Parts: sequence; structure tokens; C-alpha cells
Amino acid sequence: MTNNFIASAAEILAECLKMHSKGLENKPKTKNWADRARENLAKDNQFLGAITLINLLDEGIKKDSNLATNRTKAEKYLKRIFSTNRKLNMDEIKA
Repeated sequence: MTNNFIASAAEILAECLKMHSKGLENKPKTKNWADRARENLAKDNQFLGAITLINLLDEGIKKDSNLATNRTKAEKYLKRIFSTNRKLNMDEIKA
């Protein structure tokens, strides 16, 4: 836009469009639902624990097909190798 106070309508419109397009470029992109859900699930410890258990069970079944022929056997197997309910004994290490 010119420095004088009298400007044509075309100059004003061009300046407004230029300012508007700059505002759109600086506007943060909003994520769609699937991307937000993916990010939230990646942070969810229970979900990640469930995926870990599924993968452990799958690997165990690949090694021994009789490992998890029913729910009880599968549960015993998973509890034996992956138990988060155990209390941890933590001792302070002094240097």
C-alpha cells in the first residue's frame, strides 16, 4: 500500500488479501480424529500394556502351540512372565 492516505480500492483489497493469506499460513494445522486418537493411544499405558501382553502370548504360541490351548493356560503363562502386580523391592544405593 502506498504511504499517502488516499489509496484505491484495488490496493486496499490486495493488501487485505496479502495479510489474510499470511494469517492462514501461520495458523497451526488441526489434526483429524484419527491422528489425535493415534497420539493418545501411544501415550496410554494400559493400551500399551495390553499390546505387549498380546505380543508375548503370540510369540509364546509360535514356540509352543500347546502353551495356550485355553484361557487358563494363557493367563498362567502371561502371569509367569509378565506380572506388573508384583511389589518391587527397592533399596537405596549409596555411593
